[in-house]
Amino acid sequence: MKKIVILVLALGFSMLVSMGFAQGEGSAMGLFEAKCSKCHQAERATSTKKDAAGWTSTVNRMKGKSPGHISDVEAETIIKYLTESYSR
Repeated sequence: MKKIVILVLALGFSMLVSMGFAQGEGSAMGLFEAKCSKCHQAERATSTKKDAAGWTSTVNRMKGKSPGHISDVEAETIIKYLTESYSR
């Protein structure tokens, strides 16, 4: 019985990893990577440090380049993530 439980847990974890949940998908980081890497590598954005106003300006500018790709709510989440993770 113990071996079955371990096997089920291992398979479940492996499924989560393959689906992306263990890698931050569904999180602010995952949203940033999914949305921003459609047009350029995520590292392009994270190679610089900006304050909240700078990230707001950048995200809004990028949002305007591809209307409908990033919603207002998604933009707010991305701005918050970038400000918390990559600010001056």
